[in-house]
Amino acid sequence: MTVCIHYSNRIMWKTLGSLKDRVRDGTHRWKQRFDFEGPIFSHFFQTEDAMNELIVVCMALV
Repeated sequence: MTVCIHYSNRIMWKTLGSLKDRVRDGTHRWKQRFDFEGPIFSHFFQTEDAMNELIVVCMALV
């Protein structure tokens, strides 16, 4: 569960800051908010342990 909270704090909260721009332009704005391009999960969950913890949490929510 802590992974969901951590993900929410690190990623989802920041994305709300560019919501107006994303809706207006129809783009994801990863570069604007996080200064990177590409897949979000491989950027934020770079280690195998971090990705496994995320998968366990997601499976528990199903």
